[in-house]
Amino acid sequence: MAKTSGIKVKLLNFLLVSIVAVIIALSIRVVGSLLIGALMVIPTVSALQYKQGFVRTLLISLAFALMSVASGMTLSFYFSLPSGATIVLSILVVFIISLFVNKR
Repeated sequence: MAKTSGIKVKLLNFLLVSIVAVIIALSIRVVGSLLIGALMVIPTVSALQYKQGFVRTLLISLAFALMSVASGMTLSFYFSLPSGATIVLSILVVFIISLFVNKR
């Protein structure tokens, strides 16, 4: 759509992909590949279940990711569980709830 509007998308696409690649490469060393992959995909898929516009889906996805990280870290602290796995399980619970809430 941006290309048809006359915007030069090659440079913007290259910058976006480069920034995402650098962030992922740095994040994997800190928190692990399972957590990065899960936090990139599952909140977005969960938010897409609500069939809102782009901006609302983005905000819902962000809220789901933040909520799952906070709940996962809290559960990890109180029950002495691995934090990465607990965060992934938290976001999976959000995804399952989103599937059942929006089943029409």
